[in-house]
Formats: sequence, C-alpha cells, structure tokens
Amino acid sequence: MFEKFKYKIIENPCPSKALWWRAFGFPARLNEDNQWERIEGFISCTKCMKTHIYNKLSGTKHFKEHADKCFPLSETSEAASSSSSSSTQVTLNQIGFTKSRKFNEKDIKKIKDLSVEWVCGGIRPFSILDDSGFRRLAQECVRLGANCGAFDVYELLRGEKTISRHVTSFAAICREQIKELLSNPFKFILFQKNISFKNAKL
Repeated sequence: MFEKFKYKIIENPCPSKALWWRAFGFPARLNEDNQWERIEGFISCTKCMKTHIYNKLSGTKHFKEHADKCFPLSETSEAASSSSSSSTQVTLNQIGFTKSRKFNEKDIKKIKDLSVEWVCGGIRPFSILDDSGFRRLAQECVRLGANCGAFDVYELLRGEKTISRHVTSFAAICREQIKELLSNPFKFILFQKNISFKNAKL
C-alpha cells in the first residue's frame, strides 16, 4: 500500500534543451533520511501527473505529444494534441503519488495547534503523529475531500464500537490474503525476502 504523502514530483536537476521536458519532472519518494529520492526509470507530468516509463529505449514522440497537450506552445499544437490518441499511462494519483503543496503559516499553525490539543488533551505519545497508519487515515480523508468537497468528518469516521466489530471481518480478509500468498510459492519467497530485509534494517 502506498503512503501518498511520501511521494511527489521533483524537477529535473539537469534541465534539458528538449522542449518536451517543460512538462515533466521525476517522481520521488521520501527516504529514511527524510530526503526526496528519485524513482529511477520514470518521468511524470507536473500538471496531470501521468507517469511514463523513461529509459534509453522509450523514445520521445509520446513525450512531445503529451507536453503539447498539457503545456501547449501555441493554439496549433493544442489542437493537434487534443486530436491525438489518449495515453494509456497511469497517473500518479492512481499509483499513490501526489503533487507537492505549499501551505501558508496560518494553516500550518492551525494544524500544529490541533495536534497539540489532541496529543496533550488525551495524554497521547507525540510519536503517534508520525504513525504511518494515522497518516494513511488522514491522507484518505484528504483524498475524499478532494473528490467530494468539504464534509463533516462525523459523517465518515466511525466510533470505537463500530471499528471493534469491523476487526473480525478485516481479519478474515487478511487471512484470505495470507492463504493466497502461501498457495503461491513464488509470492511466498518474495514475502519472506521482504520480511528478512525489513528485519535486517531494524
């Protein structure tokens, strides 16, 4: 599962003279050192966030067409791009990426104030603010807000009784996923390697 807040599009550190590069940047993930690290082998449109495979064999024709579509240099190129076939590339949103946003100090202070009230009011550990599960929940609320507009969170978030009852069905789904994993030797080997890698990093 992707944690969307850990991904964004970064600028090409070595600007190219090719005009189609005006539309693209590199997808990047936030690494363990809290630094943005480029994801090799892909480029992404900074406007629509469509992501393309990028290597020596990928060619540039579809990059040019996409650049003319999202960042037309003239009315002619815009018309030509609109009549071209639609791209089959996925968007960053579909695979878990989001654009970087800059917030004003007032909004940032409001979030910090609410965080302090939440943590200190319930005598919770400050580390809960860095919990990946909490941030996935918050990110999903942001996604729904972007799709549905502003809404009352009480209409969406469920209470302790509802969630405690949901544990049973959620656990059943997880067991089925593990069962499927164990039934496929190749998947199981990859799963074991992934666990070993994570343990080695601890």
